[in-house]
Amino acid sequence: MPIKGFINFKYFKYLLKMHNILNNMNISILMKTAYVVFNNPKFHYLHKAWVESVNAEFLESPSFSFSPLFFIKTILIAFRNAKKYDCLVCVGGSGLQLSFFSKFFNPKLKLIYLNIDPLFYELENKNVFKKTYIKLLLTKVNGVISNSNLVNNYAKNYVTCRTFVVKPFVKESASILKLNKNRISNICFLGRFSKEKNPDIVLKSFRILKNSHPELFLYLVGDGSLKEKLEKQKSEEVKFTGHLPNPSEILSTCRIILQPSS
Repeated sequence: MPIKGFINFKYFKYLLKMHNILNNMNISILMKTAYVVFNNPKFHYLHKAWVESVNAEFLESPSFSFSPLFFIKTILIAFRNAKKYDCLVCVGGSGLQLSFFSKFFNPKLKLIYLNIDPLFYELENKNVFKKTYIKLLLTKVNGVISNSNLVNNYAKNYVTCRTFVVKPFVKESASILKLNKNRISNICFLGRFSKEKNPDIVLKSFRILKNSHPELFLYLVGDGSLKEKLEKQKSEEVKFTGHLPNPSEILSTCRIILQPSS
């Protein structure tokens, strides 16, 4: 799938790798493509750049649920849109389910799963019913693109299709931050506010460390299900920034960057 739309040269290396992989899966420039995701406005800036580069459309999926209303809504969206596209690139359980039903109505659809969320990581801990259902949805996937070797290895346990890794570090120099020596006591947590990312442990540990190092300051960068609960513990020395498309300005002021995933 050659680049045919708006090109953001800042992410050119990432885009080129994505296009080469899709080309290897016989997804061509002539294919009408949709990016399937729950809550469109919050998609990652790199994925937005890729969508723009191929003139893809967005197809919003309902929030994942096992309720009858959710199934009916998902099936209706799939029925209305399945014949419009040749390729669906989906993210998360809700996107996967909508893509699965779309392929039911249009068997010729190419289905690519963008493995950037904890679906495969959490699958082992699901009950038998949920695990079996999600494994059924995965049978229709033609390819998986992961953002790390770790999550790609998780995916290989559940899919038989080809898997690829495209790491979202598009500019090596961007990871080399100039330290602002005026704020060498800053600490930063960067990640999703979810159980496996352990932001609660970061906050608890910071409180303990603060007793012996009163100069410390903590940034918590990201969004997620635990954010609202943890925000109740905020104080003058703790700042919740929410999701930041480019956190490099904050990272450059920090001495320690924490990502304590379990």
